[in-house]
Amino acid sequence: MQNYGEAVAGFVALAQTRRAMNAAPLTPAVLAGSDLFRGLPARGTGEALRQASLVTHTRGTRIFSQGAPVKHAHLLLRGRVKIVQSNAQGEQVIVRLIRPGETFGTLGLYVDGLYPAEAVALSEATEARWHAGTFTGLVQKYPEIALNLVRLVCERLQEAQARLREMSTERVEQRVANALLRFAVREKAPERGGLRLPLSRRDIAELAGTTMYTASRVLTAWQRAGIASSGRANVTILRPDALAAISSGRPSSQ
Repeated sequence: MQNYGEAVAGFVALAQTRRAMNAAPLTPAVLAGSDLFRGLPARGTGEALRQASLVTHTRGTRIFSQGAPVKHAHLLLRGRVKIVQSNAQGEQVIVRLIRPGETFGTLGLYVDGLYPAEAVALSEATEARWHAGTFTGLVQKYPEIALNLVRLVCERLQEAQARLREMSTERVEQRVANALLRFAVREKAPERGGLRLPLSRRDIAELAGTTMYTASRVLTAWQRAGIASSGRANVTILRPDALAAISSGRPSSQ
């Protein structure tokens, strides 16, 4: 996890700008700023734009299911999506939270052709999607997309390694703080009264690799300390400085 100063600076920066991607329609500039089409020549961006379809999902919609054949490449334009993996017993864990400008479900095209997890809209969400055959044609025509996919695999492997280290070496309070900060830096500017995140206590428990009871205990203590408040389906960060201190292992000044 980033150090104390970086976490606070990153959160404060949210108050000064919103991510344009979160409200923008699909345009060449939006595609060029995404993780999937970054670096494409203008003709490639234009071709991808013409071949895209836009789909909007209501909160709670399952966009695709774990183990289903990959039919599309997906790029989130607006809203939030969680990627969830389940085992044979039905136990599930959130493996990634998707922000506008990020692809999701696409890498399965080049593994076994199956979605390795399910995608669920955390809020109303709009995505651009390309049929699998169409997207493969773009990859073959524009090597920049293939390079972007390789980079994404490397980045997500690093993230997975960091989360594994957190699970092995950090206290549960640190892991919960890390989960909230990791999500917060991807979000819009804070509103009056703090930054509200659309995460339930179950979501936070899954992100932190703990039980819902333990996550609830941590959040209740933070609410008493004025660090964060939580409701049935959301949590509001009130004191990012204190949360960043907990994340870094330093005592928070309560």
